Amino acid sequence: MVKHLHYLFTLLLVMLCTAATAQKTVTFTAGTEKGTYTGVDSSSGEETITKDGITIKCSTGAFAAKQYRFYKSSTATISSSVGNITKVVFTCTANGTAKYGPGNFTDATAGSYTFEEAGKTGTWTGLAAEFTLTASKNQVRATKIEVTYTPSGKTSADLSFPEATYTVKLGDSFTAPTLTNPHNLTVSYTVDNTDVADVDATTGEVTINAAGTAKITASTEGNDTYAAGSASYTLTVTGDVTTTGDGTEAKPYTVADILALNAANALPTDEVYVKGIVSQIKEVSASFGNATYYISDDGTTTNQFQIYRGKYLNNVKFTSEDQLQTGWTVTVKGKVTPFNTSLEMAQSNYLTSIEKPAGAAPAISGDETFLESTTVTITANQEGATVYYTTDGTTPTDKSTKYTEPITLTETTTVKAIAYLNGTASEVAEKTFTKTEPISVAKALEILANGTQTTSNVYVSGTIVEVSELSTQYGNASYTISDDGKSTSALTVFRGKYLGNAKFTAEDHINAGDKVVVCGVLKNYAKDDTTTPQLTNSYLVSINGTTTAINSVKTKTALDGAIYNLAGQRVSKSYKGVVIKNGRKYIVK
Repeated sequence: MVKHLHYLFTLLLVMLCTAATAQKTVTFTAGTEKGTYTGVDSSSGEETITKDGITIKCSTGAFAAKQYRFYKSSTATISSSVGNITKVVFTCTANGTAKYGPGNFTDATAGSYTFEEAGKTGTWTGLAAEFTLTASKNQVRATKIEVTYTPSGKTSADLSFPEATYTVKLGDSFTAPTLTNPHNLTVSYTVDNTDVADVDATTGEVTINAAGTAKITASTEGNDTYAAGSASYTLTVTGDVTTTGDGTEAKPYTVADILALNAANALPTDEVYVKGIVSQIKEVSASFGNATYYISDDGTTTNQFQIYRGKYLNNVKFTSEDQLQTGWTVTVKGKVTPFNTSLEMAQSNYLTSIEKPAGAAPAISGDETFLESTTVTITANQEGATVYYTTDGTTPTDKSTKYTEPITLTETTTVKAIAYLNGTASEVAEKTFTKTEPISVAKALEILANGTQTTSNVYVSGTIVEVSELSTQYGNASYTISDDGKSTSALTVFRGKYLGNAKFTAEDHINAGDKVVVCGVLKNYAKDDTTTPQLTNSYLVSINGTTTAINSVKTKTALDGAIYNLAGQRVSKSYKGVVIKNGRKYIVK
């Protein structure tokens, strides 16, 4: 009896070990196993990738980017044709329930799903040929997805190619990689882009037609012993193109070079230098410190490409709209990438040089609309030039008022300026600064309801209804204001700054019920068929009548003579700009 029990126990252990070792894992790596969409939210749809009998499908996502992106409210379906799935591990780009983290998956239709609160891993366990997860809380981004399954009665086809990607120049010969087919299964070959290449359905031999990218797949339907399976590789065909530059700082690419490289499917993958003339400026944001603009070789909007959210010289933030103008010749460093049907230099680019045309007008900067006063600065575009200006509408000459320091305006005024260098006059610059009154929330909502969005700042007065978010880490806050302090007919102030356009440093800086004046740009923000009226790129002008972060100034104390900036922060005597000392404002140069 004991011998029989011992035998049964041993047999059970063998069966358990066999079951454990029979499991197989299929790994999907972002950037290697790709879908169709590149990861731009406006360029996404149903995505599907399949490997070794495992399929991952997303109702709305993008699988051709650096991460597998499952957009908010989308469903992710993982299925197997080779056996029951027992485990799926998602390795994400963020932790827990943070945006892009694994905690945003919920509602598993089979098995159970768990995730690390302080980690980037989410794990499904169970036993199913198919199950679904929902990205209900936010978008999920995964760099790797590992699917473990217990094979069915059929054995995996085990098809594979030596490499996932191959590159060949147009005109050169290309030998198709050898498919690993250990079970000698019947295989057929297909290609997803016959404009680039054709493939022999039986042999896998490739004929190259043009520059571009094509995905070539070998598939088997399997048989009574082996399961269906497939393997793919991506073939990139580059054109033969001659450029005038080589992308270095000493010899930057021209815009024509970039367009030719793109047409030849030979865009460089590393950062390069590109030189061109600013042809169009979409936005220069002092709030975010970046600019989106276009450059071309001749300064026209023909054959231009976009520089997206780039930084200023030396990779520092833009601080003024006048730091970039059309007609200036610039060199930019960054990565050039396709964007939908056009090209852009991707975010994280920056200017390395600016060449201003001779005789360019001076730059006039300052708040173009203001409540009480505004400070205007004028900067010559030529080093050593002398600037003259007028405020009475007349054209300036070298007999006009010489500019030596910032100008303070308290009424609506048109400032005109001219620069002289070695007796030669520049073009005349002109800018109007308008004194205004705050509009009501109702008026702001009326403007937006009529479909009008402002491009310059407006001032809106109201009462805070609710503070939805205040980040001392990023220094901004989102809140709603209305005319009566109630939730109806409210305007959203999105990620605005504190008084004086400074950062928020404490959560009690603003509260519901505070009467505020806010400066910003009116915008209708549309998403998922919902339009939200917003005030963007904003900052607080006053809170309950106070225009600085200092509520009171004590006299005759040990702090007499202390200097503060407009955010209420104490600064040293070397600080430059508008300061408050003993309750009065001064300009320190």
